[in-house]
Amino acid sequence: MRFDPSIRWDGGNSQAAAPSVAVPQNTPEEIEIDALRQHMHRVRRLSRVFEITAAEYVDGYKIERLGEITVRASNRAKADRSLKEAALNKFKDANALLDLKCETQVRESSNGTGTNGSPKAKRKATKVWTATACQATALERVGKPPREWRSDVAIVDGSNVIHWDSGKPSLDPLRAVVDFLQKKGRQPYVVFDRGAGYKLKGKHLTAEQLKEDLDREIQVELAPKFEPADFRILDLAESLQAPIVSNDLFRDRPEARDIPKISGFSKHGVTEILKPLP
Repeated sequence: MRFDPSIRWDGGNSQAAAPSVAVPQNTPEEIEIDALRQHMHRVRRLSRVFEITAAEYVDGYKIERLGEITVRASNRAKADRSLKEAALNKFKDANALLDLKCETQVRESSNGTGTNGSPKAKRKATKVWTATACQATALERVGKPPREWRSDVAIVDGSNVIHWDSGKPSLDPLRAVVDFLQKKGRQPYVVFDRGAGYKLKGKHLTAEQLKEDLDREIQVELAPKFEPADFRILDLAESLQAPIVSNDLFRDRPEARDIPKISGFSKHGVTEILKPLP
C-alpha cells in the first residue's frame, strides 16, 4: 500500500503537522516513516558539530573551550558519533571538538580458576576517547550580532531533493517541497547540477525543460558546465541571505557552516521537511 502524495512539516516536536490526506497509523509504512524521521532528526542535530580534530584550533575561528568529553568506543566512527552526542547533551553551544585523544585501557576480571586451582584473569581492552567541546566562531563574525536570514525565499538543491525517495531520482519530492515552501510564503529558487536531466530522463535537459517537467512557476537554473551546483547554491544563499533546502551538509565548504539548512525525506509517497537549523 502506498500513501497518496502529501507533505508534512515536522518541527522536531513529538508529532508532525497533520498531512493533507489521511495517513494510516501504525502500519508498516508509517513505522518506516517514523524511523526515518527520527534518523533525520539525529543526523541534523549531530551536524551542528562541524569539526572533530586532534588539533588545538580551527583555522579562521575563535575558540571558546567549554569542557572535556569522554566516551568509550571501539572505533573512530562510533567515537565521533558518541562524542558529538555527549557534547551536545552537555553544552548547547558546542559546535566543534578539539584536542582529540585515544588511549587503550585494559581491564582485568576474574574468570574462574585454572586446572591447577590458580585464579584465571580475563583481560578486556577498551578504547577511551577524549576531546574538548568548544564553541567556534568565525573570526569575521566575532563581536557581531547573529546574521538574519530571510523567511520569504529558499534556495533548493534540486539534484539533492530529487533523490529523497530512497535515492531514486524523481521530481515528485521536489514538487511537494516547492508547493509547501510556497504555501509557507517562501519563494523557491531551484538549482540543478548540469547532469540532472540524465538522472531523470537519460538525456540532457535545459533549465526551461526541467521547469516544464516540474510544472511549477518558479525560478530554475542549471549549474555552469564542469562546475558542481554547490558553488551556485552557496553563492545564492549568501547573496540572498536565504536558507538552503538540501540533505547535503556541504562538509567540504566551510562557507556553508553558518547557512541554515532545511532537510527532509520522502517515503511511501509522503514528503516531510524539517525546520531550518539555527
